[in-house]
Parts: sequence; C-alpha cells; structure tokens
Amino acid sequence: MTEGHESWISTRPPKGAAPIDGGALRSTYPLTEAAMRDMVRLFCSTCQRNNYYTDKNKRTTTEKLEFKKYCSWCRSAQVHKEGKMPNPKKN
Repeated sequence: MTEGHESWISTRPPKGAAPIDGGALRSTYPLTEAAMRDMVRLFCSTCQRNNYYTDKNKRTTTEKLEFKKYCSWCRSAQVHKEGKMPNPKKN
C-alpha cells in the first residue's frame, strides 16, 4: 500500500461508530431560507419551450425572472422568462 492510502484509512471512523453530529441531516440552506425559495421554470420567449429550472428567493426577488440563455430548439441565445412549476399533488 502507498503511504497516502494508509493515512486516508486511519482518518476514517470505525465501521460501527456513531456520527459526530448525532446523525442530523444538514441542508444547503437554513430552514427559514429554504422555505423562502421557490423552484421556477424558464421558458423560451420565442418557442415557449421549457429549457431550464432554477430557484428564486420570494422575499428579495418579487418580479419575474428574465435571463438571456441558449435555447437548443431555436439554436440561439433567447430571452427566457419565469414560469410556475406544476403542482405535484394535482393529478
């Protein structure tokens, strides 16, 4: 074995050891900030196709998002505007 590999093995916790943080899951955003973010779709203004997904902060960005991004259907950079995500609970 190489020396770097042995040092990596020695830093791992034992197989049955409990996690250091008590097993709590950590998200990328704090709970309050995650509740303020909505997933939105970006639709091409020319062909009206859904090309991109992103999230936005409802509190700081109240107007609709608008980006100039590449549309693979139009094969050029077009303005993409925000649209709502479909409701997953609705059939």
